[in-house]
Amino acid sequence: MSKNRKILAALSAIALIVAFAMPASKVQAAEKYTISYALQESETPVENGTYSMGVGEKADFKFTGAPDNWKELFKGWKSGNTAVATVNSNGVVTAKSQGTVYIYADLGSNCTGSLKITVGGEVTLGTLNCISLEHYYLDGAGAEIDLNFYGVLDWFDVYKGAKCTWTSSDEKVAVVDKKGVVTAVSGGTAEIGLKIRLANGAVIEAKPCSIYVR
Repeated sequence: MSKNRKILAALSAIALIVAFAMPASKVQAAEKYTISYALQESETPVENGTYSMGVGEKADFKFTGAPDNWKELFKGWKSGNTAVATVNSNGVVTAKSQGTVYIYADLGSNCTGSLKITVGGEVTLGTLNCISLEHYYLDGAGAEIDLNFYGVLDWFDVYKGAKCTWTSSDEKVAVVDKKGVVTAVSGGTAEIGLKIRLANGAVIEAKPCSIYVR
């Protein structure tokens, strides 16, 4: 065997030894992860990876599907266009102006997946007559009616991550708390409304209930 062939044979043998000696993590391709996003209070990822918001609104997100050592990899939350929406270090997104932007948790090149935020007018799916009562009379200041007693919030429990917001058109006449309990303040008429924001950001509005305080 010539000198050159002996050298090549020796180098080949060394290469094989090195290859077998290297840890598996060095010779295998790094595992890829697809990151999903959900509202903080929900265990269900945002539907179709898209969330709708109105200008000025805030939404608090978390990510799932990351590797066990995600804390070592995490470099913060990022927004593709801060003019449309910003995101802070805790995943709270603030809608700034109409448009579309992608929000994501920066976990390195092996973790992919982002959340599409659409900022514009509210996406209203429709109006439902789900309060059950079209009107109700309250006799004097302090009188109450529990509109949720008629099953409004329980009915919407099927929508995971849904938020229900009650409003009064005239709080000098009647006020309503976050659970749907209406309390009379003084004589007059007030419209009690209910807005249900689903986990994907779309909105359903209930047909209002007229409260007459005598």
